[in-house]
Amino acid sequence: MRAGLEDASLSAARSSMQVMDYDQALILYKRVEQLDPQNKEVLNSLINIQLAGDNDTGNKDALEWINKALGYYPNDQAFMIKKSAVLFKLKAYQDALLINDSLHQRYPYNTTIKGNYSEQLSTAAMHFLKRGDTLSSTAAWIKLRQLNPKDSLALLALININQQQNRFDTALQLSDTALSIYPENTAFLMKKASALESLNRFKEAADVAKNLERINPESHKYSDYAAYLRSKSYHNQLGFSFLNSHFDSLAPANIATIQYSHLGKKMTLTGKLNFAGRAVGTGLQLEVEAYIQHEKNGTPMEI
Repeated sequence: MRAGLEDASLSAARSSMQVMDYDQALILYKRVEQLDPQNKEVLNSLINIQLAGDNDTGNKDALEWINKALGYYPNDQAFMIKKSAVLFKLKAYQDALLINDSLHQRYPYNTTIKGNYSEQLSTAAMHFLKRGDTLSSTAAWIKLRQLNPKDSLALLALININQQQNRFDTALQLSDTALSIYPENTAFLMKKASALESLNRFKEAADVAKNLERINPESHKYSDYAAYLRSKSYHNQLGFSFLNSHFDSLAPANIATIQYSHLGKKMTLTGKLNFAGRAVGTGLQLEVEAYIQHEKNGTPMEI
């Protein structure tokens, strides 16, 4: 009698699912679950019906059924995958990632699990970054790179994070790694040039920018950047200026200036020699200016 009722209810539930009458199917599956609480098909169907609503209430109800199912079938792969997916929908990112990490450790060659885990890591990393949680974001990107060493999004994100935190050496290393995988990629070349510039390695940065200029001949942005970096690589500058001023009531005056500048990595030294000539006599003036970068990436200080 009990078995007959269970079979009839299960058959009716399946029919309701086929015609997408999920409310009726839910009632019938719950009836079967009361008769046979460990029925895997029934538990799966109850979970799927709740997930079909694609809302927080349905997801929370689905999570209750998943936990119940895992009580009967601990560490079941299918139920664990569903639990991770539901937790992620409920924005319990860390819990979801822990489950997927455990699944990947157990089934390292399962492409579905690896794909789900990679997608979750990417989404969670961007969420953490938007929230200002750089530490969690970095950890997620690093984990994604361990899964997929060639993941360009993870590489780019890690470069950006390190540049923002003034870790230019690390940003440069990551840029080189990316370029070994994606040679002549404009985004990674630009990141490398920027990291070298921040390290005051202007000549090397200019060489990288020259490649950008070659790859993108139509873009003035890269040619201008290359020219700018080349100018930064020069260490000596010599200039000459001449000023003539004339007023009706005063004798004309002339000022000639010779200027020399030496540009160093941490200090710029400039010397000026001014010659001033007027009817009353000639004057000579010497000026010396020094700009010292007193801390890494700090604001230059004039003395």
